Amino acid sequence: MTRSDLLRRTLAVLGAVLCLLAVAGVAQARFSAPTSAGIQVGTAKMVAPTDVTGTYTCRTGFFTEGVRFAIQSFTDGGPTGASYRFQVTKNTSNTSQGFSTSATRSGSVESSMSGIDIGATNWTLTVRSELSNWTSEVWTKTITCAALSTATGNL
Repeated sequence: MTRSDLLRRTLAVLGAVLCLLAVAGVAQARFSAPTSAGIQVGTAKMVAPTDVTGTYTCRTGFFTEGVRFAIQSFTDGGPTGASYRFQVTKNTSNTSQGFSTSATRSGSVESSMSGIDIGATNWTLTVRSELSNWTSEVWTKTITCAALSTATGNL
């Protein structure tokens, strides 16, 4: 191998190395202005409704009795987007006598007409917030309807 061949090969290898270094320098990416992500994470708590306003009406039929609740408004301190469940039970039983749901903070619910009893009947209204699979504690109000009464009143 002659001296000129050696010089030519050395220059070719050196040129190839310089070319690779130049291409790598151009292709290198760099972040010059770090920013934070736009996602914020927090928690929310389902709370029982408060300040419930509305009316009730005791109902009687032919050997039957029931009640109707009309909920006008209430305060919900929980997260937005909740729906609401109104439920009626009779004489402290856990058996629902009627329920309804609402996307707003008002609505009505009435019990099914059940067999009349001799004395007064206690009816309990519960109001609960629901959001997806979460539920709040309940707001509760118990009213008493005298036998054969068609009384009305405020919650």
